[in-house]
Amino acid sequence: MRVNQVDACFHKVARAVCFHCVNMDETQAEIRTWTSKNFGDEDPIGIIVLGLVEEIGELARCYVKQEQGIRGTTAQWEMEMKKEIGDILIKLHDVADRSGFLLSDCFYERWDDVKQRDFTVDKNGHGMPESDSNG
Repeated sequence: MRVNQVDACFHKVARAVCFHCVNMDETQAEIRTWTSKNFGDEDPIGIIVLGLVEEIGELARCYVKQEQGIRGTTAQWEMEMKKEIGDILIKLHDVADRSGFLLSDCFYERWDDVKQRDFTVDKNGHGMPESDSNG
């Protein structure tokens, strides 16, 4: 338990002093202001989640067309992929915000669990030791 508290503290400090990365919490607040101004606050969360799914579909389209070698060059599709990943992150911030979460908290809390997995040891399970994989 102590390790998780230290790890959580580290993440908070790291986020506060990181000058070369985006402050996710500030970005989420900016996105909240922008979405409220442009779309209002009336959309139910389901509509926002469907918007996220739409953006993921647009990213998938980029990969499909690039693999097929049609409707653009590899470089053009890579530029489109980058844009779509950005759109996904924007929409994901909106989903977290409308759900009452900070996306940074969702990410770091989940990452603390996921990074413990080792699929090189447990390829058919959850990547966790057997005693932990049932929880």
